[in-house]
Amino acid sequence: MFNDTIAATDNYAFLQAFFKMYPQYASSPFYLTSESYGGAFVPQLSSQILNGPDAHLKTQFQGFAVGNPVVSITQDTANFAQIMQLVQADIWNGRALIPTSLYTAYVDAGCAALSPNPNGNCDALYNELVKAAGQCFAENACGDDMYSDPYGNATLGAATVPYNDQTKSWTAYLNNPAVQQAIHALKPSAPWDTCADINYDVTWPSSVPDYETAFLAGKRVLIFSGDVDISTCPFASTQVFVDYMTTRAYGEVTQPWTSWNVVTTGNTAQLGGYIEHHRGFTFATLFAAGE
Repeated sequence: MFNDTIAATDNYAFLQAFFKMYPQYASSPFYLTSESYGGAFVPQLSSQILNGPDAHLKTQFQGFAVGNPVVSITQDTANFAQIMQLVQADIWNGRALIPTSLYTAYVDAGCAALSPNPNGNCDALYNELVKAAGQCFAENACGDDMYSDPYGNATLGAATVPYNDQTKSWTAYLNNPAVQQAIHALKPSAPWDTCADINYDVTWPSSVPDYETAFLAGKRVLIFSGDVDISTCPFASTQVFVDYMTTRAYGEVTQPWTSWNVVTTGNTAQLGGYIEHHRGFTFATLFAAGE
């Protein structure tokens, strides 16, 4: 059995072992970064570092960045699954993937509001929205249920490499004995698999305390989202979290929402996304990107 507490403890031990094995990096500052459920792993590991006994590791640690992260507010307000459902309903409606009649029924039932006790019919109504959105959601016809290519990762086709090809590539890479030796991994008892059944339990109901621990310690925090992912960890669910954090210590906006640009080879400014600075963190979106 594995859970968030064990993951944070194991990752903390890994960092200590890494810097012991590679002393040339022992004085180097470092940041943590990840995406998707890394939105839970990384802040939790951050708290482990900041509250742990290794003072040198704490000094090295500078902050973290999480992209399209899994985030949750509190059990009293709304959990991650509820936030996901209501923002997916909004996005599906905005993308014309569901009929207005079903969306209106969902809203009228009070399912589109953050509440610790949503209407008992919300799950059934949400399932109707899923069915209406198509076989990729309702019948797993596109692979990996609602996290499939057409509607999940890189929703609008922004990805240049098919998801299945990526999975095949990194599976082959991590099963290569030379790679396993290079990263000092023990010889596995079975081939490495990206979706192995490890019976993982989510034991951290809220992301808020871990973020606030980093803010209070003066660490740099970046939260970013692609704007085309509508199912896996959509930007709108992250924005619900960001909006909630503005009511907390270190969450107030210091520089309001504005666009940011990249300069192309022709020295032309092109829209890169949008950015908003808060006292304790920065939130940014990436144009035409997904998880």
